[in-house]
Amino acid sequence: MYTKNFSELIYSSDIQEDFIFKLKIHHNIFSKSIKSGTIYLDKYIFTDQPVEGAKICNISEGDIIAMLEKDRLEVKKKEGIKVKRKVILIAENDKNNIKLFDSISDCIAFLNTIAPSNKTTLYRYIKSGKSYHGFIGQ
Repeated sequence: MYTKNFSELIYSSDIQEDFIFKLKIHHNIFSKSIKSGTIYLDKYIFTDQPVEGAKICNISEGDIIAMLEKDRLEVKKKEGIKVKRKVILIAENDKNNIKLFDSISDCIAFLNTIAPSNKTTLYRYIKSGKSYHGFIGQ
């Protein structure tokens, strides 16, 4: 996965399922981009061949997943599609421990299994970038 101008390599894998299951990219979209060069989320492009001269980005898998989720939300908002507030929690001590929630309520239900939690406090911690019950929210 490269930036659309092929200047940076964001993510690579020899296994197509990594893109589909780890990065949550629909298989049809992924396949179409490989075959035709379609740009994904107006920012990324997939290829099955390495691109010479592309800078390799050292971004964790968790950060890539979070970045793609934010980009998907931006595209939906631009297109006027109503979206619930999705929440991504990344464990403070393990950047590969990522929890994705379809709503604030689902996230609060999970956090309540760790310690008492509420929406207002969660919003505040997400906005500040501080850890809440061991997780950084986005």
